[in-house]
Amino acid sequence: MRKRVKEIEEIKELENNAEELQYRVDEEYGEEDESSEETEEDKWEGVRRELEKVAKEQAERRKTAQLMFDLGQKAYGGMYGRVTEFLEGVLTIIPRPTLFGGEIQIWLAMANEANNRHADCIDLYKQLERKHPSISIQRQAAELRYILQAPKLKISQEEMVTIPLIGSSC
Repeated sequence: MRKRVKEIEEIKELENNAEELQYRVDEEYGEEDESSEETEEDKWEGVRRELEKVAKEQAERRKTAQLMFDLGQKAYGGMYGRVTEFLEGVLTIIPRPTLFGGEIQIWLAMANEANNRHADCIDLYKQLERKHPSISIQRQAAELRYILQAPKLKISQEEMVTIPLIGSSC
């Protein structure tokens, strides 16, 4: 009889421990009700809607960035200060480590050089060579930096080739 009473007490203690553990789990993860399937589907639907919303926002930001990038490229024909503004604006939208981000930075470095900001240009090329994840961006930055840092040839007037204008009497 004592053995049976002891077994019953142990079972009650186990039941109490199980209830306490279930209570802790419910507190930590939120209470599950009988319609947990429906709740789970609702959760997934909410996640899907949120992802769609984020995707639309990113698509619009990408479109804006592409427009600003195109404007920067067009301004490269002589309005180098504007190019820098546009491209720096694009880099607030597009992450730098992406392929598009690297292309933008290459154009920004070229605009810096055109604005007589030679040191900024070289620094950006070096940074792209070291840190950008795209090998093609690293290589392009290295080649452009090499060209900029190549020694300048000194040619005298006698060594220069002159091309006479058509119709002139030379």
